[in-house]
Amino acid sequence: MWLKTSDHCDILEFGNRTFQISNVLGDSCMDNTPISPWKYLALEILYSIPIVGLVFLIIHAIGARNINKRNFARSYFCFVILLAIIILIIVLATGGFAGIASLFGAK
Repeated sequence: MWLKTSDHCDILEFGNRTFQISNVLGDSCMDNTPISPWKYLALEILYSIPIVGLVFLIIHAIGARNINKRNFARSYFCFVILLAIIILIIVLATGGFAGIASLFGAK
């Protein structure tokens, strides 16, 4: 059964599953509902978890249906990349990894 929702997006209901289909090339039927500040905080805490957070960050940056969540994940990913570059520059400017190893007593 087809249900028309807008000029750019159709919804196909097949059994208990629902599929959104775009009518316009390049349009992706994105959800524009706003995200609450608590959800932003929860996403930031989730993305801060070392390995699991990076996996969720990449999944949300690529495939989130809510455009606000997708854009937040992309901006957080850019922040992580920028932070990694800054840390790498500081490490290399202070003697590289050998200098850091000497701080911890490695010989």
